[in-house]
Amino acid sequence: MFLPLSLLLTEGREPGHVVAIREGKDLTFEKFQKDVFDLSFKLQVGSCEPVILTAKDSYVFAVGFLALLHAGRLIVLPQNDQPKTLCSLKQKGFQLLQDGVYESTGAEISCSKVPGVKSPKILDASVCELEFYTSGSTGAPKKICKKLDQLENEINILEDYWGDISQDVVVATVSHQHIYGMLFKVLWPLCSGRPFDTSILKTWGSLQPRLEKGCMIVSSPSHLSRFPEAFQVEDKQFPSIVFSSGGPLSYSAAQKAVLHLGCLPMEIFGSTETGGIAYRQQNIDKTPWTPFKVVEVGQEEGALRVRSPYLSSENWYKTNDLISILINGQFILKGRNDRIVKVEGKRVSLLQIEIFFVNHSLVEDTSVLILEDERKSLACIVVLNENGESLRAKLGDFRFCRKLRDELSEWFELESLPRRWRFVKQVPENSQGKRVYEELCALFD
Repeated sequence: MFLPLSLLLTEGREPGHVVAIREGKDLTFEKFQKDVFDLSFKLQVGSCEPVILTAKDSYVFAVGFLALLHAGRLIVLPQNDQPKTLCSLKQKGFQLLQDGVYESTGAEISCSKVPGVKSPKILDASVCELEFYTSGSTGAPKKICKKLDQLENEINILEDYWGDISQDVVVATVSHQHIYGMLFKVLWPLCSGRPFDTSILKTWGSLQPRLEKGCMIVSSPSHLSRFPEAFQVEDKQFPSIVFSSGGPLSYSAAQKAVLHLGCLPMEIFGSTETGGIAYRQQNIDKTPWTPFKVVEVGQEEGALRVRSPYLSSENWYKTNDLISILINGQFILKGRNDRIVKVEGKRVSLLQIEIFFVNHSLVEDTSVLILEDERKSLACIVVLNENGESLRAKLGDFRFCRKLRDELSEWFELESLPRRWRFVKQVPENSQGKRVYEELCALFD
């Protein structure tokens, strides 16, 4: 039975219904309901500040998410869980709920000593608030405010389109911290009654044992483009469906996925701001995107604009995605007109990395770009000051680059760290003083 998030705990499911699976062990609805009620009670008797929610375990995340909603707390979802990122948010007065530990009380999610709320109220989805933080085109993290009803609208459409697929376990190679993984791996399964695996299965080797009992896979182009040569599943183990999002999947990778998994990935196009916009399965090369039936698409100065129930207003929202709209209403993506890129399925602000280096004590100037090589490598061109050159000479290029990467890792996820480096006396510019992409790429030839 499908239940919206706002009614999930008040309508309820059978006590033995399996909500999630952790290392082969079933986690039932009875346990889930109790864990949510207990944590919600602790959150209600504490302060009322916004709470940063970040957890490695998807079940812990789900418990925290529902408990915060029922406690009336604002949920803050950071762009990543790196120490400096969390520290910068905590400086705003936010508290932290992370992997079972609520920072202000030290209470564990699984603790049962405190009596829980026995009769939770139905959530008002138009009131419950969330703040997402993503890489912004200005270089500073961008705050995106949403209400629960916007997420519920999107989950309803996912159920409408794909709700008749099997009740297999949902497994994911992507994180539930970002909106795609959150919706497809955790929130939609909670509403539809599908169990989800609590782990993030980052390798196909770790995912393969789950295929034995059937599953729905939530993945990304970075994973679907890199199957081990020996990876193969038998017909009876083929997943019921494979979703992909976070960037366009190449046609060749889509066809290889059919060979390895037995089905053509269902790609979802959208963003944190807009929610899901369109979908496709690449039966042919350059298959266009089909908008969801509740999403209106248009074009303004070559860029996609949308209007949908996933947005906070009924106005048109202009994106930075360049498109061509076809006569039948489908569209073809043609790139972006800002400096936000997708690396390994993660949204990365090139400007944000450049600002980090501009403020670095060893750096005078920098330029960050994506190379058109096989891996779409993130590359960094750096002009060092005198102190930087001195330390580089002392450490050598390898150790010096590792030092810079280590410092970056306190702010950015692994996918956002440059793989290739060039140290120059001056970043190349043309006669108009502009940096030309081709000239920057030439430094890495």
